[in-house]
Amino acid sequence: MKADQSHPVVDGGDEEAQALIDANLQAPVPVVTAYAAPKGVRLSESRWGSFLIHILAIFGVLIAWYVVTLFTPKYIFPTPAAVLDEMWQILESGDLWPSLFATLQRTVYALIGAMIIGTILGIVMGINNYWESFSRNWVYMALSMPGIVWAMLCVLWFGINELALFIAVVFIIFPYVAVNVFEGVKNIDRELLDMGRSFKVSRGLMIRKVVMPSLTPYLVGAVRQNFANSWKMVTIAELFGASVGIG
Repeated sequence: MKADQSHPVVDGGDEEAQALIDANLQAPVPVVTAYAAPKGVRLSESRWGSFLIHILAIFGVLIAWYVVTLFTPKYIFPTPAAVLDEMWQILESGDLWPSLFATLQRTVYALIGAMIIGTILGIVMGINNYWESFSRNWVYMALSMPGIVWAMLCVLWFGINELALFIAVVFIIFPYVAVNVFEGVKNIDRELLDMGRSFKVSRGLMIRKVVMPSLTPYLVGAVRQNFANSWKMVTIAELFGASVGIG
């Protein structure tokens, strides 16, 4: 007798096993989807809703701004229309771009200097207990100093020049970088460090192969955060020691 080729036959006449096989063959194949949207909510609607909230927030700020100008003198709190008109005149005059470029250049240079000094100091504090005890209080004291104080001191010490602006912003920013890197070093997996010591890996190789890769997220976060801080501090320092710039 010829067996049916569409279904496998179980030797021994086990009808129960044959029934299970037939049931599995006839069961529907589940379909796996990459993303299931919440019931009753469309992805496009949620995006448009978020965009609408941002637009309403902007209009809300502009309306509040205009209401405040109704009760304050215009030379203290100008209207949004007056500010936009002044901005358009600055753009047409061509004075904005040289000042913007000068401020951006100072910001980038100062941020690079602060990142180098802060990264080195943070690593040294993290891997050496002596330097941690020696430097920690000074770093936190530098964090508490207002930026305008550093700007005034650097102008008094170095005069009105680019060097004073650079040193002022570096003094303001590098403590933030040092603290961020220091916390990153403290959070490195100690088992990796212990394994390196057990194999007598040199300190330089340990820093290159273990410490620096582990610090990458902290360094990226420091750049993102301190670029904005550097921009603000440069504009403040330009009030005292620069003839060209946004400040």
